[in-house]
Amino acid sequence: MRRMLYRIFTLVAVLLTCTTSVVLGQVRGMDPDLSVTQYTRDVWSVEDGLPQKSISSIVQTADGYLWIGTQEGIVRFDGREFDVFGTFNQEPNKNTVSTLYRDSTNTLWVGTRGGGLSYYVNKSFRTITTDHGLADDVITALTEDFDGGLWAGTTAGVSRVKRDTVATYRQDQGLPTNNVAALLTDKHGTIWAGTSEGLAYFNGVRFTDEGLPPAVDVDITALMESSNGTIWIGSRSEGLILLRNGTASKPFAGRDMPEATIRSLLEDRGGSIWVGFDDAGLARIYNQRVELLTTSNGLPDQSIRSIIEDREGSVWIGTDGGGLVRLRTGRFVNFTPTEGLPDDEILGVYADAQNRIWVGSDEGGVTRMSAGRMRTFDTRHGLPHNQVISISGTADGSMWFGTRMGLARYREGQISVVDSVDGITDKSIYALFTDSRDRLWIAGASALFRYDGRSYTAFGESNGMTSTAVNVVAEDNLGDIWIGTYNAGVNRMRD
Repeated sequence: MRRMLYRIFTLVAVLLTCTTSVVLGQVRGMDPDLSVTQYTRDVWSVEDGLPQKSISSIVQTADGYLWIGTQEGIVRFDGREFDVFGTFNQEPNKNTVSTLYRDSTNTLWVGTRGGGLSYYVNKSFRTITTDHGLADDVITALTEDFDGGLWAGTTAGVSRVKRDTVATYRQDQGLPTNNVAALLTDKHGTIWAGTSEGLAYFNGVRFTDEGLPPAVDVDITALMESSNGTIWIGSRSEGLILLRNGTASKPFAGRDMPEATIRSLLEDRGGSIWVGFDDAGLARIYNQRVELLTTSNGLPDQSIRSIIEDREGSVWIGTDGGGLVRLRTGRFVNFTPTEGLPDDEILGVYADAQNRIWVGSDEGGVTRMSAGRMRTFDTRHGLPHNQVISISGTADGSMWFGTRMGLARYREGQISVVDSVDGITDKSIYALFTDSRDRLWIAGASALFRYDGRSYTAFGESNGMTSTAVNVVAEDNLGDIWIGTYNAGVNRMRD
């Protein structure tokens, strides 16, 4: 029962600490200092209203709605309910959505696998196909140029649509091949096309690969420009390629990056790069560090088809068979062995004057958390036992740890055990508290001890306490000490 009470007090402390530390992160979007496993994850599937679990593309329109492309048409999502638009082409086999795009006029464009290109206007869909001049009815990618023209990548070239005019560009207009998988408009207005045989850009008249390095002559599956002007190239078999000022590099080769086809790329507002793979999960790159999120640590499916950031800073992920996933910096952030704790059964938490968090665990000793780093101290460093029940600090910079086998003091990088020679006769220390006069209160199994910086004084039933089985110690604003006992009420001490 006593351990249950300690854990309840500890849980309250953890929740309050986490709430204070991360609420501001919601304003900034995804907190890049958190591990990917620490983000709050929400998943929606067919049980929640999706017509099916394979999501090819996601966009957000100016009214805040998310539009989701599936194999059974379009779905609009307001965060609570799905509005299934179903088929927008009279031939059911042509309603599989391959890509979605919102242009500068807030028009929603829908690329399909065989049904051509549709756009949503006046609450209905209108369709453009090869009958209107499109290169092909299988649409693979969409982007918009600075003049308001909509570019559609297909398996048979690239078409530019503006008003009633459709212009098509194929291999004889400079494309490396007609099979186009990705399109990008960079911050200078240049249109880039990623094909199965390499990269090309539009020079105003035709496509060309003039000046591009041979390293980009690969099977390209995704394109993105980051905030510093670097073009990120996702490929089928060559991983990530970065193109900047005419020079290509592969800085993440062999660095925990899956060797799988890259389907989607995103840079969020915090500067993290998100990479979606075929059957290998999701990678986040921040400050050159690569982290993976897979089915083993939180994703419902390994194949990622689409990644976007909404206007609130959450990251949405469309999977091939696991539905829709949202990642966000939540009000509560979890710290577990995945993030570096030695144990996930936590008995004590304390924030010191330097804003470092000390965490006592059931079997792993005590861990110090500071600036995103963790260091654990256990019996190998001088603790009398690895079960750390309570923690407190005093003004001289000392940290005090109550363990199952006695009291320990950490000072100037060293841990020492406080025993009967010093005046502490009890082995199990259940609670520690430092009052406003910098006196340390120590709840043992047979007495309550007070340390004033020079000596230890013991208090017990002979001093008027109803019990020496103390669970918690606190101080009110008058300086009175309140002592909560196990099965014997609350004692107040005034001195």
